[in-house]
Amino acid sequence: MIENGLSGAEIEQEIRDIWRGLFGVDVGPDDNFFDLGGDSLKVVDVVAAARKRGITFRSSAVFRNPTPSLLASSLTRDDAR
Repeated sequence: MIENGLSGAEIEQEIRDIWRGLFGVDVGPDDNFFDLGGDSLKVVDVVAAARKRGITFRSSAVFRNPTPSLLASSLTRDDAR
């Protein structure tokens, strides 16, 4: 659920910013969360950080959509329903 009216591109950028803070590297739209070193514990951190930015999703969304572009796309698609 998107609570702050962000566009898909803005959501993707927010996700990339969160991941950059978590991993300490620049993150591209197609970088895989798990290839960057992500694990189930870090997924919880991502969900919490996103929630603080008004972007709400379950941990399972990251497992199903492990890149910023896929995750943002799934969130905007789900929010449009």
